[in-house]
Amino acid sequence: MGFHGCVRAHKLLAPLDLRVALADARALTGIALPAIVANIATPVGNAIVTAAIAGYGDLAVAGFAVIGRVVPIAFGAIFSLSGSIGPILGQNFGAEKFDRVKRALTDSMIFIALYCGVMWLALLLLREEAVRVFGASGEGAALIRFFCIWIAPTWLFVGATFVANAAFNNLGFPTWSSVFNWGRATVGTVPFVWLGATQFGPEGVLAGQAAGATVFGIASIIVALRLVDRVAAHHITGQRDQTPEVAPPIPPFSTGKAATRARLGGPGTEGGMKSARREGRRARESEPSRGDEKGPDRDGRRGRSATPS
Repeated sequence: MGFHGCVRAHKLLAPLDLRVALADARALTGIALPAIVANIATPVGNAIVTAAIAGYGDLAVAGFAVIGRVVPIAFGAIFSLSGSIGPILGQNFGAEKFDRVKRALTDSMIFIALYCGVMWLALLLLREEAVRVFGASGEGAALIRFFCIWIAPTWLFVGATFVANAAFNNLGFPTWSSVFNWGRATVGTVPFVWLGATQFGPEGVLAGQAAGATVFGIASIIVALRLVDRVAAHHITGQRDQTPEVAPPIPPFSTGKAATRARLGGPGTEGGMKSARREGRRARESEPSRGDEKGPDRDGRRGRSATPS
């Protein structure tokens, strides 16, 4: 069905043009490669946590596996939001509606906060049911209960990382996505998990992972919002620098010659009158004095001074 719609209905499939494909590959790789690297970080972080949990026996590993099944069901909307918010951000960014880009990020965080609150309440009420359905016991059951009570609300900050990554990829900063994902999977996981495991056992492992996710989630959304502000400020500055010089307003029923004369200081304009006054002063200063001439009389005739007989 999809192939038929692509080829027959919409005619989106074109013959391969190697030159065009290579030209597009550079732009696509600039976004796709950092996104791939960022997505690899999540399994690495989970592997570190699983290795830490494994030290507490099979029951603890089984409980952690159950949590891994509960998360996609409980927080699937957050995973969906991370994919759906990207086109919204990209469309408004392309339209240069930066206020809408920022509003989309803010609204996404509001939605994630409300959704996580509802899911936290649901997991609190259903935690014993989850233990019974999966047949968990011992340390595994304790981990499931601990997750439902204390770890579930921290998915607010995991969702913040997802939304920030979508912003980075669509605003042209995909490297930031890799930085925050790998930072959360390494610096935000290893020391926190080690400290939690040594102090509180398997529950401390989950708490350490959540603490690292909280730190990097807050940092990522702050950076995303600041990048939006920076892009908007750069755009406004660029517009100001490219503003053309506007000619003086042209009065009604006149031609463009009036504006040209006003700009060049022609006669009849303020600039032209100032120029005429300057030229008059220069002419009077350069004119030699004539003692044998009088000014014009009442009748407007110029007379000479009488000479003695």
